[in-house]
Parts: sequence; structure tokens; C-alpha cells
Amino acid sequence: MAAEQRRQRRKKFAIGFAAVVVIAAAVTTYLVWPEPEVKIELTSPLVARQSPPLTISTAATAYNITYQIQVISAETGSVERHLEKLSVRRPFDDHVIFYAGEAVTDTTEFEVIDNLGLASTSSDGATAQVQQGVPAAGKTDVRLDITLDDLVKNEYFTAREQRRVAGRSCTVYRTGRTVESNAVAKATDTDYVDVCIDDAGLMLEEMAVNGGKISLRVIATDIAFEPTFPDDYFKITGTPLGTADGAPVLEEIDKATIPNANLLRLPTVPEGFEHKGRYVLREAPTADAAAAGVAPTKDSYVDVYVNGTKTFVIHQGPTDNEPQIDTTEAQNIDIGLLGQAKMLLGVSSNSVVMNPTGFWFVHIDATLPTADLETLAGQLR
Repeated sequence: MAAEQRRQRRKKFAIGFAAVVVIAAAVTTYLVWPEPEVKIELTSPLVARQSPPLTISTAATAYNITYQIQVISAETGSVERHLEKLSVRRPFDDHVIFYAGEAVTDTTEFEVIDNLGLASTSSDGATAQVQQGVPAAGKTDVRLDITLDDLVKNEYFTAREQRRVAGRSCTVYRTGRTVESNAVAKATDTDYVDVCIDDAGLMLEEMAVNGGKISLRVIATDIAFEPTFPDDYFKITGTPLGTADGAPVLEEIDKATIPNANLLRLPTVPEGFEHKGRYVLREAPTADAAAAGVAPTKDSYVDVYVNGTKTFVIHQGPTDNEPQIDTTEAQNIDIGLLGQAKMLLGVSSNSVVMNPTGFWFVHIDATLPTADLETLAGQLR
């Protein structure tokens, strides 16, 4: 049932006359109706066209989901079929295996493992490439258990019908971007995504429509909560790339160390949280800076706080070292002494972006509702 794959059928209509005589005439009409077009809707069984959305009531700390995926070509209508196995152990570990066909016996197209600030990626069976980066919650872990209320309130997600997928009930929401993008936009009449979300906040089915034609279908076929993982399932081996390779390096430092006088800090560790670590993120300088001998690396700083499956990550440093973030959909907020900031809603996390001094950036990424995130951001000093 593929994207743009509506097959055009000709309506055949033929009228034949037998013989016309004075006392009789025979007219034979052949009418063949066209086959119905592919329905632009999710394929799982419908439970109710109209009903209150399910309440997010299940707290998952770990899960496995197997997805069947169809990618539909806009040009030809051809369908690529894939299988994806997603394993998550919150808050930092995920493991994705993406197969070139519909079974685990098919070729592995790519495999990704994420830990705290470390990622391993391999494609087509090649040796995995290991790279460090800003620590974040599992990059493929959908946290709609945290973010959904804000997305609905701000009209990025609009509740529709209820369906049943893999034995679980889920509410369909219409939005403007796929959940895999971890970016949000509002739906239009011709470009939208329908996603079915269960009471744990997990995505069980997804259909993307572009230009009025289906471009993607994803559906869960197997779901397991709190599975037992092999000891090494999220383990990353291999030497990470370094600044000489153009990759960042993450170095943990003592939490009591103040590596830069401009560093903003929370006066106390938020209730229920643990200050898990403080890090220096070192990146290769730009070509111009390297040629001028300005600095051997571009340094910024990261603090990670954890409360069970929830995370609060502060990344800050000189504005020359600020990573680019698309703030098109951001909301302007006021966080007191630090002034104006931008709030970005997401599917896997929410974020605050600010530049309180003009020369110092602060990015906060958290698996927290926006109200809690805004409160904590306002406590930085």
C-alpha cells in the first residue's frame, strides 16, 4: 500500500448492438468498475472513530520493538520493504538493527548503538565506526510519555481515532513530521504524518503523506516491555575517532572542577536528580582557526543530571563553538535573570537554547515537560 502507488485503472465501457429488426433490438453493455484506490489511512484495525485519547499511564524503563517498514518512491511507486529491531534501556542506551528485507535473515543494512556520549555505527557489514559526542538520552527512544501533552497543547499533535496494533490499543495523532526526525511541525492538508501512540508513549504505527501521497508506512509487529538483555548488548568496543579525524572527543572531568569562569551552574542538584558527570567536549578547530594557530581545539562543556529514566543535559561554551540548531519552530520564553531564550518542543526530548551574555551559548536538552525544563533553566547562575 504504497506511497503514491494509487494505480490508475481505466473504466471500460462498451456498448454493442446485436441486430436491429423491426420488432426487437439488443443492446449489450459491459461495465467494469475500477479497483478502489489505496486508502490514505493507517492499516491497523479501527477501534473507535471518536473517543478520548488514551492516557499515558505505563512507565517503561526498557523495551524491544520490531517494526515492518515500507518506503514508497514518489517517482515510480515502488516499495522498499525493511525490518527494524529497536531495543532501548533508558535513559542512555539504545540499539537499532535495520535490515534490507523483511526478516532478520536478510542483510543488515546498518546497525547503531548509543551509550552515554558514545555511538557505534556500521553499514553493510563494515567495521563499526565509533564516535563521541554530547551525552544525550537514547537517540532513537521516543519519549512521548514526557512530551506528548506539550505537543498537543501547542497543536503540533491532534488526536484522532483509536486503533489496535500488535495487541495494544493506541491513539492516532496527526502531526507534520515523522517521530524519527525528533523535530516537530504542524500538519497541512497535503503533508502530514499519522502516528498511533500507546499508553506507554511508544509509536506503534506511522504513515507519512507528502504531496497527498503516502511515502512511508511503519507498523510494530512485536513489542516487549522490560526485557532481559545480554550483558554486552549495548556495549561499544573499538577506539573512538579523534579530533585528528575531524570528530569530537568527550573527556570526563571532576564535577567540582570549573573549567571556564563563564560556566553556568545549578546552585543545587535538582530534587530527585544525580549529577552524573561533567565533561569537556573537544572539537577540531575550523580550517581558518587552525591556520591562524588560535587554538588546538574548540572546547565546550557538558553537565549531565539523571533521575531514573529522566535526563537534564546542559551544554555550554563560547558562541564561536556553538552547534547549529534550527529554531524555526521555537517559542520565545523569559527565564528571569538570564533573559530571553527559545524553547524547542521535540518527540524524544525538549530543549532550551539561549545566549545570556552574547558570547556564551547554553543548550539544555531534557526528557522533561516544558514547564519543568523552564524552571530548571531559570535556576542557572
